[in-house]
Amino acid sequence: MFQNNLNPIAVIDIQGNYIKANDAFCKFVNVQPQDLLKMNIRNFLPPNQESVDLEEHFRLWEIGGTIETPYLVNDEIKTLELTLTPIKYRGIKCVLGVGRDITLQKKAYKNLQKSEARNESINKALPDLIFEMDAKGNFIDYNAPDDNDLLFSPNAFLN
Repeated sequence: MFQNNLNPIAVIDIQGNYIKANDAFCKFVNVQPQDLLKMNIRNFLPPNQESVDLEEHFRLWEIGGTIETPYLVNDEIKTLELTLTPIKYRGIKCVLGVGRDITLQKKAYKNLQKSEARNESINKALPDLIFEMDAKGNFIDYNAPDDNDLLFSPNAFLN
């Protein structure tokens, strides 16, 4: 179940050293299993994120929980949503991390935020009133270049 799981799974000691990992985790970080066992979680930290991310990780290692974890892999930031469970592995205090790769979802969300910000900037810059209505004719959103010039107030119609 551990080795053949499609989700990345790793066992890490309290110093952050990798003790065991499945093939999915090795593939995610693009490292051979024998090489990963010589590595520490710090090897994958993106620049300028070490202190904040590790502090939260180590807190969760004591109690368990879920956290989004960025990994620097081949100059690319990849993200796992990790569920951390404190365990003892061969008598050593460790954490079991079971991950779900959310890299594509994070990129899609960032692109959506950029697109929405761009659309909002365009809408605010337009001199004319532009509004959006649902299929029932209810106002959903509008841009009002100058509310004083409106013959009616769309705010009255917005939910």
